[in-house]
Amino acid sequence: MWMRNYDGLVVALLPWEDNVFCVLLRDGGALVVDPPVAAPVSALLRERGASLDAILITHADWDHIGGVPELISAHAPTVYGPEGATMAFVFRGLRDGETLNWRGLEFRALDTRGHRPQHVAFYAPAPAPGLLFSGDSLFAAGCGRIFANPPEWMFTALQKLAALPRETHVYCGHDYLEDNLAFALSLEPDNTAMKDRLADVRARHQARDPVLPSTLALEWETNPFLRARDVETFAKLRRAKDSF
Repeated sequence: MWMRNYDGLVVALLPWEDNVFCVLLRDGGALVVDPPVAAPVSALLRERGASLDAILITHADWDHIGGVPELISAHAPTVYGPEGATMAFVFRGLRDGETLNWRGLEFRALDTRGHRPQHVAFYAPAPAPGLLFSGDSLFAAGCGRIFANPPEWMFTALQKLAALPRETHVYCGHDYLEDNLAFALSLEPDNTAMKDRLADVRARHQARDPVLPSTLALEWETNPFLRARDVETFAKLRRAKDSF
């Protein structure tokens, strides 16, 4: 587990297999994003003496909601997720642009369908520099698989996220960084920013240091999917990555 401190907020990053999910701590309360398991969340709550107020769900894949039923049973939080998703528990569905307030912080749901037909990201403009919880839409140096969904969906989602302030911190749902950067370098072998980032990520992995959050500025430099000019270019990249 790693901790990141902001003004009035702590973000705990909890690794689980290749997932990295987040618990936010503020004023004695907690909010968790996409918990695949419950035990480490409950342990952190006990350690910090915090109450679990809410759970944010980006999409309904099992590795993002597996811990939700147990957390509901133990802590009775309010659960938010994408409108129209099917999940075996009660949650409040959010449409694009809807907001929720947690202990004075505003989170805006952004429709980022593409990986799944129902998928949202959550953007909090405060505390500075702004936080984005992107689930399986925008990854560090990559993006989620689109399966049989139209590539237009993911391309539109990434363009929407790319329009956020460049300083925004990006918390995505998985750490696929080494593979994503290896693919990016196969496309742009002379890209110094990609080379430097891959070396940094490998060193951080070896030292067991966190590689998240990213920033949108760094993604603009090193993420070929975010930089795709049009849907056709994006679709070609996504097909190439699927077989990489």
